[in-house]
Amino acid sequence: MDNVTHSQFHILARCRFLPLFVTQALGAFNDNAFKNALVVLITFGIAEKAGIDGKLFVTLARVAVFLSEVGVFVEPSESLAVLADEPDNRILECALASDAQLIVTGDRAMLAQGEFRSIRIVSLAAYLAEAG
Repeated sequence: MDNVTHSQFHILARCRFLPLFVTQALGAFNDNAFKNALVVLITFGIAEKAGIDGKLFVTLARVAVFLSEVGVFVEPSESLAVLADEPDNRILECALASDAQLIVTGDRAMLAQGEFRSIRIVSLAAYLAEAG
């Protein structure tokens, strides 16, 4: 047996494997491209039926992509039942797990809370007034 150490990529040079690899890679790319195109078409269709302006929708999509790139995923270690709305409790749980100092929201129930365990809860207008 040959004592020469090969990298894992030497298999790509084999005539029998390269076509299979290219086919699989293009298939995966096609699946992702098709899926993303379908999601965009469905979402724009929903936005159109809801009467949302296309430019506003594109701006919101860009913000969502930006937030997904800079956001940090947290796994809450504590389950809360502070507010009546369960999704609001999930937001509080995530804020606690990430050691957040501030929650900016438009949710009236959360705004009425004002603060939770030293995490301030403010509206966007109040946040912008403070920051400005």
